[in-house]
Amino acid sequence: MQGGLENYKVGSKNNWRRRMWNQAVRRLRHKGVRISEARVLYLSGEQDLDRPVALSKGFDEANLFAVDRSKDVVASLRRRGVIAICGNFVHVFDNWPEHSPIDFCFADFCCNLNRQPLALVGEVLVYKRSSPVVAVNMMRGREIEFEWIRCFAHQVFGKSMPYLEKHRGAQLLLLQCIRTAYLLCVANELFEMGDGNWMDGLSRHPHVMLEAVSIISNAMAPYLSTYVAGRNYMDSVIFDWPFCTQEQRLENDIIAEDKVKNTRGRIAAALALSTRKKRGSRKAS
Repeated sequence: MQGGLENYKVGSKNNWRRRMWNQAVRRLRHKGVRISEARVLYLSGEQDLDRPVALSKGFDEANLFAVDRSKDVVASLRRRGVIAICGNFVHVFDNWPEHSPIDFCFADFCCNLNRQPLALVGEVLVYKRSSPVVAVNMMRGREIEFEWIRCFAHQVFGKSMPYLEKHRGAQLLLLQCIRTAYLLCVANELFEMGDGNWMDGLSRHPHVMLEAVSIISNAMAPYLSTYVAGRNYMDSVIFDWPFCTQEQRLENDIIAEDKVKNTRGRIAAALALSTRKKRGSRKAS
């Protein structure tokens, strides 16, 4: 189980959960994806509270792929007929085959803004050849390691965007927009990559970068949300991912956590089970 709050069956989270799935449905339909055919990768938790909401919105159970790191949780889900994969969510999404792309990636991490969401959005999503709808949920905390994000947002935008001071979803999105803007500017030869990275590109070409960030943010059409669970503030963002870059992958501890072969084998087994479920529903109808 990743995080400690994903199983909270409380009113505030139930309302938030419905909003996220409504947003996903609206965005997928706008992209021309049939809800009954949309593939969904999501963090389930033992109670799997997202599943009944997804089914009520028209998603097919054969296209819902639950992920959890606990073998016991995965075994319990499978006994209930759920297609479940045991592994690190980021690593599973990273190794998902392009021939059966994920349409909606729902990462209810319930953790702070740490390496998990940063790896998912900044180091995996950017390499995808598909364009999924992505939702990320995080707990607002005291992330000393990433305090520079808040300071960076304040330095760039001042007081014009006050929610960047606290909202973890907004901060995550800002980082992704800036990083993608840098890659696109380099790809279109607006400036050279040089010896620096995207922060160096922002400092050397602030006007070009900020204009690109604005364009990217508009294309992603983010929806920010916050709810309270106990004493914890939970920040989430859902957005469209309309870009595909060809940057060379950088090694990352989270991405290399499990063996690639084993993860891909689990994914292949899940897709095979999905196919059998679809064939069985056709025969029954």
